[in-house]
Amino acid sequence: MNSIFKQIATLACALALAACGGAKDYSEPVVLDPLTQVAELTKTEIAVGSGNPVANGDRVDVRYVTYIYNRDAVDKKGTKLDAGQLSVPLGAGNNYVPGFEMGILGMRLGGKRLVAVPSALAYGPNGRPPSVPPNTGLLFEFELVSVYPK
Repeated sequence: MNSIFKQIATLACALALAACGGAKDYSEPVVLDPLTQVAELTKTEIAVGSGNPVANGDRVDVRYVTYIYNRDAVDKKGTKLDAGQLSVPLGAGNNYVPGFEMGILGMRLGGKRLVAVPSALAYGPNGRPPSVPPNTGLLFEFELVSVYPK
């Protein structure tokens, strides 16, 4: 009898909690900065380069500069975040934001390119505090300096 009473009491508590509903979401609404929004990944060739276009499986050495995308700047370059040179195995599941590698695909040796990357292909809703706010587009400037075909 005691066991049945415990089961009924447990069920009653569970139903009471379920009737209360879930926890309320008190988080602030997401406000997007229109200056940093990029609708889709776009590639603008500065210099085409020569040779075959790079593809997944190739390894490339690329010089890059990363900026916050700024719609109102003439060159779309906002705050400079980073610059350097990397050796990138294309299509190997790298630790880069998806738009970084996508922006390099199809380049040719010696080519230079600007790539506008939407937030979804960059750091997304989490951003990369403190330098990249949530939901912020990026602009990459690439120069392909070496290609090691697959």
